[in-house]
Amino acid sequence: MLACVAGLWTACSEQKAAAPVESVEEGKAALQAQLEALQADSTMTEDAFEKAYYQLIEETYQKHMHDSLGLEMFCELAAEHWDFQTVKQHMEAADTLVQNNDRSQRYLMLAENREKTVAGTAYVNIEGQNIRNLDEQMSIEGVLAEGKPVLVDFFASWCPPCRKAIKTELPELAKKYEGKMSILGIDVWENKLEDIQKAMGELPITWRVIYTGGRENSPAYAYGVSSIPTMVLLGADGTILARGHALSDVLPALEKAVAE
Repeated sequence: MLACVAGLWTACSEQKAAAPVESVEEGKAALQAQLEALQADSTMTEDAFEKAYYQLIEETYQKHMHDSLGLEMFCELAAEHWDFQTVKQHMEAADTLVQNNDRSQRYLMLAENREKTVAGTAYVNIEGQNIRNLDEQMSIEGVLAEGKPVLVDFFASWCPPCRKAIKTELPELAKKYEGKMSILGIDVWENKLEDIQKAMGELPITWRVIYTGGRENSPAYAYGVSSIPTMVLLGADGTILARGHALSDVLPALEKAVAE
């Protein structure tokens, strides 16, 4: 931003007045109006909408790099849109408001961990309580020891897309590839234990589930998980074969793995 700022309008000595600085309130209003216009455009494909959405978020971030709206835009972009190097570069160039914020620092960590757990890298073990027997510990390592590919589904009881996948896709997958692969649910970010216990009775979950508790120090962060559902496909040897937010993101690699 320009120096010699005084209020929303800038006038430096012996220079022409600079363009007005957009306030946080004005920025939020403009962003909301533009987002509503995007959502109202029925001709846009999903890919086109996503591209336009993130372009709008980036433009807003550039205008508000030194205020709270810029911090929100940074976190939105760093959550999964930017790769680790891009997040790191923007963090280094950012205002101290961003650099010193707990959320933005967490997103930097998550971006780094996603880079460490892309396809072709080794799995990271996660251990927690067997939701069907809380006195028993269960781990990714233990399921992999059975010598089959493992589809790890990071989910939560309150997450509508997670519940939809559990109701409509995963039971069919478990039946189709029974004996050839395993599904392991990893329950994350629960508000309370009773929520997932109730969901286990409501949802058609026949596979094993590890309960990991709330958001604080969640083991899901080892995979850079910042939104759910996140599905990570592991080969029988523990190599990460694919990852994504939908079953379709990992299905081709899964079909190949069970055929080998």
